[in-house]
Amino acid sequence: MRNNYRNKLTPLTFLAVSSICLADNNTTDITEFSLDQLLNIEVFTASRFNQKSSEAPSKVTVINADAIRQYGYRTLKDVLNSMPGLYSTNDRNYSYLGVRGFGLAGDYNTRVLLLLDGQRVNENIYDSFGIDYEGIVNVDNISRVEFSSGPGSAIYGANAFFGVINIITKNASEVDGVTASINYASENSRTARITAANTVNNDLEVFISISQYKSDGADIYFAEFDAPDSNNGIAEQLDYEESNKLLLKLNYKDWKFETAYNDRIKGIPTASYDQAFNTPPSETTDTLGLMSLSYKTFISNESQIFSKLSYANYNYDGDFTYDSPPITINKDDSIGKWWNLDLRYQTSHIDKQKITLGIEYQNNYKQYQANFDTDPFVSYLDDTRSSEVYGIYIQDEIRLSTDFIINAGIRYDRNKMDSSSSNDNKQNIVNPRIAFIYSLQTATTLKLIYGTAYRNANAYELYYGEALDYLPSTNLQPEEIETYEFDIEHYFSNNLKLTTSLYTNETTNLIELNSDINGDIYYDNIGTVNAIGTDLEVEYISQSGLGLRSSYSYVETEIKSTGETLSNSPENSFKFNLTNPIFNKKANLGVELLYLSERITPQGDTVKGYSTTNLTISSHKLYDQLELSASIYNLFDKEYADPASEEHLQNSIIQDGRNYRVKLTYDF
Repeated sequence: MRNNYRNKLTPLTFLAVSSICLADNNTTDITEFSLDQLLNIEVFTASRFNQKSSEAPSKVTVINADAIRQYGYRTLKDVLNSMPGLYSTNDRNYSYLGVRGFGLAGDYNTRVLLLLDGQRVNENIYDSFGIDYEGIVNVDNISRVEFSSGPGSAIYGANAFFGVINIITKNASEVDGVTASINYASENSRTARITAANTVNNDLEVFISISQYKSDGADIYFAEFDAPDSNNGIAEQLDYEESNKLLLKLNYKDWKFETAYNDRIKGIPTASYDQAFNTPPSETTDTLGLMSLSYKTFISNESQIFSKLSYANYNYDGDFTYDSPPITINKDDSIGKWWNLDLRYQTSHIDKQKITLGIEYQNNYKQYQANFDTDPFVSYLDDTRSSEVYGIYIQDEIRLSTDFIINAGIRYDRNKMDSSSSNDNKQNIVNPRIAFIYSLQTATTLKLIYGTAYRNANAYELYYGEALDYLPSTNLQPEEIETYEFDIEHYFSNNLKLTTSLYTNETTNLIELNSDINGDIYYDNIGTVNAIGTDLEVEYISQSGLGLRSSYSYVETEIKSTGETLSNSPENSFKFNLTNPIFNKKANLGVELLYLSERITPQGDTVKGYSTTNLTISSHKLYDQLELSASIYNLFDKEYADPASEEHLQNSIIQDGRNYRVKLTYDF
């Protein structure tokens, strides 16, 4: 079985983040803008059209390219960790995102929907997406990341359970030439990237980027294996990693073509799934390719049509070593292929209304899973499935006055599962969302939001055990969530903003990875889980260019049948970010503090809370076209660990101590 981890996120508050741009001949000084201009930026993800963030029917957090550069963010994981209430966990194979106190083992980021320039990234076997080096895009190619928190199934369908992430990549005008970058970091980690972009005859935009990452990784000590016959608990040369990425974009008038590709190999030092400790091969390989062709045109001054046809292919390979004599190599394989059609009509023809009508269809024509020993060859699993998803939705933004907006939407989804399974079912699901948005005064906005969302059990949860004749996960019901949220956004002055949010949700039929007394693992619905939480966020920007943003989140989760708290669910999280120009605005100092309170492991133990501090100094055009940055992560070398899921012998997995990165970027 593939290494699993469920993630969780505490509540996410709307925080449109704008980092400090260093002044030079080609850069606009941030102090020329008011906080209102910086924070009331337009966002797309919440409603599938551009609108002011204060008018969106959810809280939307935005991290832009300047913040990525100034805080030394290396992957999407770093970007998301900086957002209020969000955090990640890592099991030395994959990294996992958490939302609003939910961190169940056995989940691969299935309860969040990830989009790349609007295209669904979650693959069709595990419903997963990568947030670290297994992620689909190099962060240097990101223009901004939007996170729309709360249920989004009313317009996005499945997986938009706790929120929707949209990675919006740079266009040709943001690069306009050739850029090369090299990084060197701890554990002999190195990255190289080259990006080229140009606009031809004002009609054709071309953008292409290729990057590669390699790391030797660290030798890691695990006390659970501390014995002479297992190398005294030290896993040597098994934490290695390599990834290769490609991003190609072609825009011609109303047409857009985009393809993205990533393959990644990761060594597994933890000996998960009862593997032989410190015995290669023990690694996973993930390959994801996306391709889309879209067309958008206005059919009148008030109406437009958008269409997108996309195709995706996902491959997973796991190599595991077992020492029950003789030494045995076990392989775990998955192949997912699907195509998607998205049609959307939008009109503002009716006075004071903006109506969106959409249809989506996804054909998962291949969902293949296999497991076998190589020598001698023994097949344990050889299973091929297919499925389909049909969705139709309507959304209406009604502007009752200049101060009062109602945004209401509803979606119907029909999920047709494989007819050859004992889990055969056709799920007909309806999910609404309604938001009341009121400007109490110029400086204050109130939002009252209600919504529901769902997630079907995926092919891995349904069929892996069933086809193996090994603790099958039968009769898994779709997960559903109902959420109420109240947000207050207030400007105390032109450069100080405070956002407060309160929310409560009830999740039914939550799917969790469990184990029996023999250690065999399986998936099951665990019933109803209640959560209540609050967020407090503040952002300050001074006229001198000093930027501060900070957030505190609190959440309580409870399994209704037992009264217990969910595993990997921290009650408290705190974020603090500071950025300030230094050396006469020729460089920038970025400081980040992240705190997470204690969490319960799936085995019932407790992982203590921790705080880490990251420091980055970055230049902007230090010399001609040259940029330089240097970062130290976990500056004070804090020792901390993340809860481990059921497939590990360890209750917790140790994380990186102090490490560094140096980066050079040159614009040709």
